[in-house]
Amino acid sequence: KKDSLMAGMLAEDNLASAAGNAADPFGLGLGAPAVAAPAAPSAPATVVVEEKVLVQMSREGEVKSAEVKGTITYTANTDAGTAANVAVNKGVYSAKCGAGWSFATHPKVDKKSYEKSGVLSLKGGKPYPLGRPVGILRWNYTGEDSAPFTVNCWPEDEGSGTINVNMEFELQRNDAVITDVNILFPLGTTDPPAIEAIDGQYKHD
Repeated sequence: KKDSLMAGMLAEDNLASAAGNAADPFGLGLGAPAVAAPAAPSAPATVVVEEKVLVQMSREGEVKSAEVKGTITYTANTDAGTAANVAVNKGVYSAKCGAGWSFATHPKVDKKSYEKSGVLSLKGGKPYPLGRPVGILRWNYTGEDSAPFTVNCWPEDEGSGTINVNMEFELQRNDAVITDVNILFPLGTTDPPAIEAIDGQYKHD
């Protein structure tokens, strides 16, 4: 009676029945978990635009070095996606990017088509590979003005070998959206710092 009552409850709740499985006698999914197949992308293609800014500053806020690196990656998810092309507006970014910026297409990309109309397509009209990301355009810039924010650092010696440091970071470009910001600075000691207040997260190595 107990078994029939449990079976009825399982059927009512639409749970998978596996009464004969010793590892999962009631079909509750306690045995080996089923691995769900990843959902196929719904769009014919995926375009990823990624840009990274690497800046080295002194504690006075002086920019020692600054570099911008960016890439456009194209992935064809369907047969239709393999025959598509990517077009970029060269007039817009050429006007904003002055001297010092360099852009380079992948060797397999038709450079003449890109230079003429901003279209990024493979040479000879070849299709993009299916399901494999391909970097089609990258850019680079080195210059002090590429630092998107400033650093204000104030160390104060409190005696007994203790130094109190206040650090402030201010975004200078209102048109920029900065994500995944990591700020690294040396402590001069292996002792972990005592953090009084912070906006964000920290890790001591």
